[in-house]
Amino acid sequence: MPEKTKIGVFGVGHLGKHHARILNKIQRADLVGVHDVDPQRGEEIADREGVPYFSNAEELME
Repeated sequence: MPEKTKIGVFGVGHLGKHHARILNKIQRADLVGVHDVDPQRGEEIADREGVPYFSNAEELME
C-alpha cells in the first residue's frame, strides 16, 4: 500500500471543519492536526477528529 500523505488543516471554520472530517476518512491521507485562530473552535474540531490542535501554524507545518 502506498505511503499516506500527511495533511494539516489551517482554519476549521465553516468549510475547514468539513475538510478535516472528510480528510480523516480518506485511507491514503493522514490528518496530523488542525490550526485555527479561535482556540476554542480549533480544539473542538481537533477533539472531534481525534487529532492535535496547534495554536501555532508553524508547528503544524513541521
